[in-house]
Amino acid sequence: MLKNEDIKLKKKIYLFAPSIVALLDASFGVEKLKNFACLDPTVNKIFDIEILSIPTYTNMKQIIKKRFIEPVALAGFSTFLWNIRDNIECAALIKHLSPETYIMFGGPQVSDPIHWNISDFSDDVQSFPRLLPCK
Repeated sequence: MLKNEDIKLKKKIYLFAPSIVALLDASFGVEKLKNFACLDPTVNKIFDIEILSIPTYTNMKQIIKKRFIEPVALAGFSTFLWNIRDNIECAALIKHLSPETYIMFGGPQVSDPIHWNISDFSDDVQSFPRLLPCK
């Protein structure tokens, strides 16, 4: 069993999941990522993965400013056509506040690795643990 001091040593990961009340809750996709990653005992030992289900019209920049006071290993965004611009702006803010934080985009709008200029691309949940920093 982990002690309180062990939990503080774990690297933080935030997965941002937008939600439109009664229409769409994107936390299902990131919940699958988290659950699969947590099957790996190394991931459980090193990382604390938290899903932030963000309702539409929430000021994400305020949430980011509060959450990124301490170092964060990774910030992942569930990206759709309607939130892609906001996600990119939030990722830029995160990089400003925490330059060492890895940024990861996922979701239906991330289907063309050439368009996104990314070097490691996969569209399956099994690749997520492999992409974690320091894994």
